[in-house]
Amino acid sequence: MADSIFRGCGTSKHLAPNKLSKSQHYKWLIVGSTALATVGIQPAVLADGDTASAGALYGPALAVAAPQAKAKAKAAKPKKPKATSLRDAFKKGKYSLGVRYRFHTISEDAKEFNAVASTIRLRGGFRTAEYKGVSGYLEFDHTAIVGADEFNTPNVPRAGYPTIADPAITDLQQAYLDIKSFKNSELRIGRMQPSHDDKRYLGPGNWRQNARNMDGVRFINKGLKDVTLKYYYHWNFNRQFGDSIAAGDWDTNSHLFFAEYAGIKGVKVSGFGYLLKVSDDPKQSSKTFGGRIHGKIPMGGKSKFLFDSHYAKQSDYSNNANDYSEHIFWGFAGMQTGPFTAKFGYENIGGDGTNAVRFATGGRHAFQGLADIFTGIPANGLKDVYGHITYKMPDIGFMKKPAIHVQYHDFSAQNISQEYGTEWDVRFTFKTAGKLGFRVLYADFNSQGFKSDKKHFLVQINTKF
Repeated sequence: MADSIFRGCGTSKHLAPNKLSKSQHYKWLIVGSTALATVGIQPAVLADGDTASAGALYGPALAVAAPQAKAKAKAAKPKKPKATSLRDAFKKGKYSLGVRYRFHTISEDAKEFNAVASTIRLRGGFRTAEYKGVSGYLEFDHTAIVGADEFNTPNVPRAGYPTIADPAITDLQQAYLDIKSFKNSELRIGRMQPSHDDKRYLGPGNWRQNARNMDGVRFINKGLKDVTLKYYYHWNFNRQFGDSIAAGDWDTNSHLFFAEYAGIKGVKVSGFGYLLKVSDDPKQSSKTFGGRIHGKIPMGGKSKFLFDSHYAKQSDYSNNANDYSEHIFWGFAGMQTGPFTAKFGYENIGGDGTNAVRFATGGRHAFQGLADIFTGIPANGLKDVYGHITYKMPDIGFMKKPAIHVQYHDFSAQNISQEYGTEWDVRFTFKTAGKLGFRVLYADFNSQGFKSDKKHFLVQINTKF
């Protein structure tokens, strides 16, 4: 840094103590004074014609001041511009557009035909600039069929075809206000995509073309050191099918409380309570209380030890006429070394033969295999023993950040001795310099008497503007 400053003045940093010309003297004076003033030092002003060595006077100061000035400039990174009026908030707002094309096929032994879906999703949004601590966001989704339309959905039932839950739909996805006028706190109110913790209990399900959303409130407080407190309340929950069918729009009266401590390096410890009431489908109503500890612990070099452990207990709640109380446990241990990550895990999710744990408002696709066999937990519960390996490859031609993910699952019942089946999943992802993202997925569930064999193949291309 200092070297470049000296070169910019037309002078070597190894200056002999000889007299400079008047123009050089002023150039050194300006540069040296600026650098020193940046770090709070007031240099002596030299009179015209002073014979002091410029290198001796300014060189050491610049060598010290330049790195400090750079650090100070980095620390003083300008914040996003705030609006000075409501009109200005819209003027400084930003538009966004996302496009996601998907070709998806499913073959299922229990179905007469194979499903084929060719869909495209357009997601457009606008976010205002912040004005007096308040900003707003508006987002729409539009999913259209572009080509093959041979699949079943609750919106358009087709007997004999497997289900691909990507109906043609236009949806107001998000419309909320963010309020950050409170010290160490923020409030969001309106329609939003729910995204909490690992998304198991409350998540948007962005795997589907039309994501889930909720009408409600989210409050976050970080007033205590290393502690995050969150509260969610939703009075309406919209599923991926839209409000054209009863199963797509739930009236709810639900509360989620969450506290997380992150004061241990690489480790997070949390506890939560979720009181879910669904007026339109009472069997979904439940109360769940539990805790989680997870993290990444450095092991030297580029290696990290990965772990996750979760325990909770769920029971019937409010208008649910069923009587049940079941345990939920999952955990994994793994290692990340350079481009390789390996995880080995076990999940035990309770069921009594009549009722089982429900994740009614949570994400499902990311957990019990990519073939989506267990979007609902079977009545006899579920045990899942699995392994997951990821390799992040170096760039290959136009493919940037390519990665391959391989998973294996062994599923069985939790309440009785019954094998459900096994599953292999493979994903290959990469990006291009032109902001395109690619995903190729293959999932193969081999039934052992539970449901039937099922295979998925998917190609997805997405981009954002």
